[in-house]
Amino acid sequence: MATYAYLKRTATDTGPDFSADDVFGELAEHLLDYGDLNWALDKLLREGVTSPETGKRVKGLNQILKDIENKLREYFRNYDVDPAREELDEMLNEMVRKALDDLDRRQRQSPGGGEGSKERREIEDRWKQLAQSPAQFIKEMGSDSDLTQGSPEDAGWLQDRQEQIRNFEEFYDDYSYRFRGRQPLSLQEAMDLVDEIRKLEEMERNLRKGSLDRVDQQAVDHVAGEDTMKGLSSLKEIRKMLTESGHLVEEGYYLRLTPMAIRKIAQKALRDIFYGLKLSQLGRHPVRGFGQGLELQEDLKDYQYGDAFHVNLTETLKRSLVSGELKRGRIGPKDYVVHKMEKLNKFSTALLIDMSWSMAWGGKFTAAKKVALALEHLIRTQFPTDRLHLVGFFTYAIQIKSKELPFANLNHIEPFTNMQDALRLASRLLEKDGNANKQIIMVTDGQPTAYVREDGMHIEWPYLGLSPNAFFYTLEEVKKMTKKNIVLNVFMIDENPALRSFVEEMVKINHGRGLFTRPDQLGRYIIVDYIKQRSRFVN
Repeated sequence: MATYAYLKRTATDTGPDFSADDVFGELAEHLLDYGDLNWALDKLLREGVTSPETGKRVKGLNQILKDIENKLREYFRNYDVDPAREELDEMLNEMVRKALDDLDRRQRQSPGGGEGSKERREIEDRWKQLAQSPAQFIKEMGSDSDLTQGSPEDAGWLQDRQEQIRNFEEFYDDYSYRFRGRQPLSLQEAMDLVDEIRKLEEMERNLRKGSLDRVDQQAVDHVAGEDTMKGLSSLKEIRKMLTESGHLVEEGYYLRLTPMAIRKIAQKALRDIFYGLKLSQLGRHPVRGFGQGLELQEDLKDYQYGDAFHVNLTETLKRSLVSGELKRGRIGPKDYVVHKMEKLNKFSTALLIDMSWSMAWGGKFTAAKKVALALEHLIRTQFPTDRLHLVGFFTYAIQIKSKELPFANLNHIEPFTNMQDALRLASRLLEKDGNANKQIIMVTDGQPTAYVREDGMHIEWPYLGLSPNAFFYTLEEVKKMTKKNIVLNVFMIDENPALRSFVEEMVKINHGRGLFTRPDQLGRYIIVDYIKQRSRFVN
């Protein structure tokens, strides 16, 4: 059995300007959009996080990469590195001139020597050729001491900066054409600039790969600035923060949501819906007359024979103390105070979510997932005797467990719409509950394009806007569920006239209701509708 550690950050902790809940709230939004936790975390890292308390947004990788690109453009736009190359060339040519002067002096002092000798001309040609390649020139200095004669200080300076000079030479050969600025740089300034550019390029490569741990924090601060450094430091903390706070569990490279995290996603989905409605609280709905199941109330009463024995211990002890029974080490029969109970009718609902490819447009599928999460949380916390079944449908229908809901995704491999199979599966699930009050809520944006007959599955592309056989078999399934006293409520996220006619036909058969809405209104309609329907059925 899995165990989960839920740790709370203390006030003495230092770290990012956001909490684990802030981070997880944005992570949950990405997860609902794409259904993949690792992808959602990558999206979060790339887009950054906003602190609700300060309103300040911590830079994501995309913004940091943009800052790096802007920094590089600034370098190329402002600086001129040609003077630095000219300075280096002049230094090498001067060293060659001094080395040749020294060579001539020594040859004049030796028998048969002179400036016109063949050997001397070959040495001059070779040295001048070397001077055109600074890196090769410095390398040659190690094996040819004659090159350094007359310029020992310059030779030492070049040796100390051999790596920088090599980098500058390579960079100049490859990128000098990109420099368009008017600010001339000395050789040392240009070499320092190349070092910074190389660090930025390495940083950029690691960030594009998502390899945050390989980025040198001090280099970021020095090269890209304090804001970028703080943003990167905060991003590095996110994965650790989410695991330490109990939202995520690491399984190798991959991550998994904890039960607490799944509950929080559902809570947020419901809270967001009711925030939009500006409702302050939810009410439970009592039954007058008949029903099954009992629900605890806050109101209290004296215990009477036959009452459910849900004792309020505090009030019972107070009475026993007043009556004197407690002093005698007992609680008298008249001292017991119990909670009043309400009778509640059981109510079964199947929520059917279209998972065909057309739901990808306009945030429709994400809206449907949020509604499902919110409805599941509402029923589990406010109407615990009710039952909710989740069904996804595309070319065929499947049952979805509540813990799988955040990861549910559109089916691009089986992209058709089989409402008949969805209604059939939902009817079976509702029948198993054995409750008298049953309803199906269908969320879709299209018409049926798949159906099942005795000979198997059939796909039917719309002809002149319709799929007549799919329509027929879907309506037949509506008739069957209607005979089982299952109410059908259809929420259509489209205004196509053909769809309106089809929905009206289903409603006409079932005596349910059809509503055409937008993704941003879907949650409000379904949640409020459920509460109203719940009240109507139990009363």
